[in-house]
This record gives sequence, structure tokens and C-alpha cells, in this order.
Amino acid sequence: MTLAIITIDGVRVNPAERTPSFTAVLERHKHSRRELQWIVRACTDCADSSQEDAALDRRLAAATDVEHHARTAVLTYPAKSLEEFAAKAQHICSLLLENDDSLDKYELFSILQMLIAQPQSECQ
Repeated sequence: MTLAIITIDGVRVNPAERTPSFTAVLERHKHSRRELQWIVRACTDCADSSQEDAALDRRLAAATDVEHHARTAVLTYPAKSLEEFAAKAQHICSLLLENDDSLDKYELFSILQMLIAQPQSECQ
């Protein structure tokens, strides 16, 4: 068995603590939103046909939770390059254009604050 020790600037890195790339985080959020939209449409179709499906309700609850965690990961991910910054801003704009009601004013203010990297006192 081979054991590899990974270090960055002499500091040991735990492989479990590696962070995914922004692209992976962004794709996970997009996928979770598509899955959630599909389940919502399926629930709407079931409601129209007067069918109650507990399994679909459980899938909806699970998909909502996954989307929430993926959205939080995207919003809190620190952009490390201009490309990541632009991709994050574009994704947030697309959420706003879709009338995503899950973003409240406090979250938007926090996002803008992170993007411009100024303390709250300087923004007022």
C-alpha cells in the first residue's frame, strides 16, 4: 500500500478538506434546479389529475433541500479569479431573471458586499 502526503507550502492537506472547483459547484446547483423544476412539474401534473403521491412529495422535499444546499454553496463560494467572479455574477443574474424568490434582500446585499469586498459600514 502506498501512502501519499499532500502539502501546500509545507502545510499538510487533508484530502477530505479539498474544495471542489467553482465550475463543479455551479454545475451542481444548475443540476439541482433542473431536478427540482422537473419534480415541481410532476407534482403539478399529479395535482391536476387528483392523484396524491407521497413518494413524489418526499422527492420534492429532498430535491428542495439539495437545491438549497447547492445554492448556498454557489453564493458563499469565494471567487478566486476574474472568470469565476464573472460566472458567479452571471449565475446570480440568471436567478434574478428567473424571478427566483429564494433570494431575499439580505442575501443579495451580502452577495454584492462579497463581490465588491467592502465592509458594510463603507456601503452605507
